[in-house]
Amino acid sequence: MTQVVSSAEPEKLFEYAKRGRWITFHLDMESSRLAVHLQRFENLCTEPAFRVPTDLLANRLRDFSTDSKVVDEWVEQVGKKFLEADQGLLIYVQQLTDNQSKLVPVWLSISYDELEKQIKERQKEWGKMGLKKPKDTRLYGVNVAVNTVLHPDNMATIKYTAQMYDIPPDLLAAVLAAEIDFDYDRGDKYNDSMGIRGIEVGTGPGLANVHKDTLEDAIKYLKNAEDIPDHILVSLDEYDMSIQYRASVPGTIEGAAIVIKALIHYKEGQIETAEDKAVIFGAYRAGIKDFIGDSEKYGYISQEDFINNLARGTQNVKDEKFRIGGNAYQALPYIEFFDEVFETLSIAEAGQQSQHGGSSKQ
Repeated sequence: MTQVVSSAEPEKLFEYAKRGRWITFHLDMESSRLAVHLQRFENLCTEPAFRVPTDLLANRLRDFSTDSKVVDEWVEQVGKKFLEADQGLLIYVQQLTDNQSKLVPVWLSISYDELEKQIKERQKEWGKMGLKKPKDTRLYGVNVAVNTVLHPDNMATIKYTAQMYDIPPDLLAAVLAAEIDFDYDRGDKYNDSMGIRGIEVGTGPGLANVHKDTLEDAIKYLKNAEDIPDHILVSLDEYDMSIQYRASVPGTIEGAAIVIKALIHYKEGQIETAEDKAVIFGAYRAGIKDFIGDSEKYGYISQEDFINNLARGTQNVKDEKFRIGGNAYQALPYIEFFDEVFETLSIAEAGQQSQHGGSSKQ
């Protein structure tokens, strides 16, 4: 999937429409003046046999003026549509229809620029609170993060892996994008290049920065839980812990899915709101005391606080929206963005399936 912004310049279309209206106005005026002069000329022709009707000439000019008005209005509307389109986001969904792969355009309501603006505004708001700033490596931004996640191969992996572990695909996508944007740095890039070669350097290989000890703890936690379906237990047993796999895109996505599954289970499945999902990312990044991963570093003091979306150090913050924690707060735009992405895709895919089903019945 790719982002597409039109090459058209709406301002020039608006200027064209404006000038067109000016020309049309003067054409109307001139057609009226021409009609007067032609009528006077016709009246001077006293011989009926030589009289030439002239009203059609003025009418033709007036008709052309009327047609021009329609074109001017149409150009202005085109400019408005291009402007609306460029303020949003067009993605192409790769779908299999009639045994053929094709790209289906899907419009979203938010652009990359608007998404980045929302993140920056949240970071600024958080800074004003005087709280510890969440990590933001700034190596990559929204464009790289979202384009990486929306790549057809990666989206297919995300959908498949989310289904494998019974987690929302939009949450898995948002966590991956947020990790790329906020946590991935040059050291991680080097570590991953070594990891693909079979050399383990650092602690969190892959774009999702899944730490090996956190991943092992998550697998152990899920295996000890009593209500985990058999197909997930099989997937956990089959997970390849080699550094080559964990550093790869499919491996890091699956590793992230396992940790997310453990966090959702520990949160007792409470992921109904965008804030709930953002807190999953907050715990993914900062941890929970006495849970999986490094117990000395944590963003949530207890399971109760984690379930109630109350981050460490925010208990006395008056504005409740900040209590989810800095990592969660700055990641909320990604949570909301990918929620819209997957909701839009599900509608588009349902429409494609309906069309395919309809055509097969004929």
